[in-house]
Amino acid sequence: MVEIVDYIILVAVLYAVNLLVYLNFNHGLARNAKGLQSRRYLIASLVSVLPVAVAQVPVTNGALLFNLALSLVCGTAFPVIYHLSNRKSSPDYDNRIDLVYGIYLFGWFSALKIVASWVQNDYLYIVFCALVGIAAFLVALLAVIQWGYYFIFKTNFGTDSMQLVQDTDRNEAIEFVKSFNPLTLLLICVAILSSLALCVWGECMGLGVGNIPVWGFLFALAWLVSMLKYIWVGKRSLLCRSGLVLMYLDVKEYSKRILLYSKEKESRLENLELKTFDTDAQRPHTYIMVIGESASRDYMSAYVDMEHDTTPWVRACKEDRRNIIFPNAYACANQTVPTLERVLTERNQYNNKEFYESVSVVDIARKAGYKTYWFSNQGVIGAAETSITLVAKTCDVAKWTKQEVNKVQYDGALLDFLDELNPQENNFVILHLMGSHFNFINRYPAEATQWGEPGVQDNILNYMNSIRYTDTLLKKIYEYGCEKLNLQALIYFSDHACVPDKRRVPHFTGFENVRVPLSLHCSDSYISNHKERFDAMRANKDKYFTNDLMYEFVCGVLDVRSNHFDTDNSLAHPNYKYTRDMLLTNNGQTPINADNR
Repeated sequence: MVEIVDYIILVAVLYAVNLLVYLNFNHGLARNAKGLQSRRYLIASLVSVLPVAVAQVPVTNGALLFNLALSLVCGTAFPVIYHLSNRKSSPDYDNRIDLVYGIYLFGWFSALKIVASWVQNDYLYIVFCALVGIAAFLVALLAVIQWGYYFIFKTNFGTDSMQLVQDTDRNEAIEFVKSFNPLTLLLICVAILSSLALCVWGECMGLGVGNIPVWGFLFALAWLVSMLKYIWVGKRSLLCRSGLVLMYLDVKEYSKRILLYSKEKESRLENLELKTFDTDAQRPHTYIMVIGESASRDYMSAYVDMEHDTTPWVRACKEDRRNIIFPNAYACANQTVPTLERVLTERNQYNNKEFYESVSVVDIARKAGYKTYWFSNQGVIGAAETSITLVAKTCDVAKWTKQEVNKVQYDGALLDFLDELNPQENNFVILHLMGSHFNFINRYPAEATQWGEPGVQDNILNYMNSIRYTDTLLKKIYEYGCEKLNLQALIYFSDHACVPDKRRVPHFTGFENVRVPLSLHCSDSYISNHKERFDAMRANKDKYFTNDLMYEFVCGVLDVRSNHFDTDNSLAHPNYKYTRDMLLTNNGQTPINADNR
C-alpha cells in the first residue's frame, strides 16, 4: 500500500514548481492575481494527482515520472520564454493558462496509463501505450518549437511569427527548408525522431504497474471523460487558452475577419465620392505601380555610395528631372502581408480603420475610370485568402504567374502580362514582384549574374544580383509603358527590406529591415498635365515617409480628390504633414527617429 504522504509530496511538487515559475517570471502581477493563481494551482494539483492516488500507483513509477516531466516542460515553456523575451517592456502574461494546462497534462496522461493497465493483451497494451506516447510527443512538440525558436531568434514565438507561418505558401516553405545545410536538416530530423522515441518509451515504461483495483480503473476512466472538454475540447478548453494555441486561433480569427473585405465591398464603395483633376483625361493612358519584395535601399547604388552598381537605371534616373527618388522611405512593418494590407488601403498606423472597411487604391482607380489589373509573381499566398489576394481580386483582371512546386519563376515573366493591356483604354496596373525574397539565388536567371559565380550560394552577392535584376526589369517595364501604353507614371517601392547576411526573422530587429526604396518615374505629359502634383512631390522628395501612406501617395499621383483621401497624408501635396518625429514603423510600435543612420 502506497503511503498517502507520497501523494501529498507529489501534489506539493506540482504546486510549488508552477507557483514559483508564476511568481518569479512575472513581475507585473497584482496582489489579487497572485492569490487567485495560488488557489488555482493548488486545486489543479490536487485534482490531477487524484487518479494516481485512487489507483495507488507508486509515485516512483517510470511512466508517472515521465508524465511529471512532460507536465512541467509543457506548462512552463510559454510563460518562461515570454518573460525572458519581454521582461523589460511587458512582464505580464497573466492572461495565459499554460501552467494550469501543464498540471492537468500530468493527470490526463497518468489516467490514460491507468486505463491502459487493464488491457489484457500484451500486444494491444504496447500499441495503446505507443499511441499515448505519440500523443505526448505532439503535446511536447509545442514546447519544443517554442524553445527552439527562442534559442535561434532570442525571442518568443509571437503573433508576427504565427502570421508568417499561416501566410507562407508551399514554395516559400520548400525554399526555407532548402536554406539549411544537409547536416542541420539531418540533426533536426534526428532530434524530432529521438523526441518521438523518448515519448513512446516514456509512456511504455512501467509495464508492471501492478494490480490496479477496479475502483482505480473506473475512477481514472471517469476522470478522463469528465475532464475531456475542460482540457481539450472547445474554445474555452485549457489547450485553446494556452499561449501558442491561443495565438494561432487569434491569427486564424483575424484571417476570417478580413474576409469581410469582400462582403463589405458594396457598402464600402457606396459613399465613395471622387473627382479627378486630369487635364488630359480624354487621351488613353496608363499608370503602373510596381511592388518590390525584401529590397533594401542600403544595397542600392541609387541611394547609397557603394562599390557595386546594383541599380544603374534608377541611379541614372536621378539625373533626369522627370524622375523623383525618395531617399527617406521606410516600411511600416517587416512582413509582406501586414505591410501590404496597409499599403494597398487607407488603413495605416496613424488611424483606427479596420482593413475590411478601408477603401483601396484599386477602388480609387476604378472610380476614376481606369481598368484595373493585378499581375503577381508571388502566387496566391498561403492556403487561405489574405488581405493581399482580397484586394487583388477586386481588380478587373487579376492573374498570377504559374507556380509549380520546386520550380523557380522569375519576375521577368510578368512582362508577358503587359501585352494583355489595351492601349486604347485607361489602365491602372499593379505588378507584385518576388524581387529579392529569400532564397536570393532563385530570384534571377544564371545569365543575369553580375557578381560571383552563377549558381554559387553567396547571400550578399546573390542579393545584390537580385536587386540588379529588378532594376533591369523596371527599365523594361518603363520603356514598354512609354512605347505602347502612353505611360504617365511608374511608382516603385518595396514592401519591406532585409539584411542578406542574416537569417530573416518575423519580429522587428532593427531599421535595416524597413529602409526601403521609393521612386517615381513620370512622362512629360504627366508633368505638363499635373504640374502642381509633380512640383509638390519634388519639393517633398527628401521628407520622411512610411509606405502605409502609399494609398494617399497614389491618390495624389492620380490627382484625385475624395472623401476617403486626406491630402495632408500625401507626399504629392504641398501640405504633407508628416515629419521624421511623427512617423512609426514595426506596426506602430517603433518611432522612425530612433534610426541613427
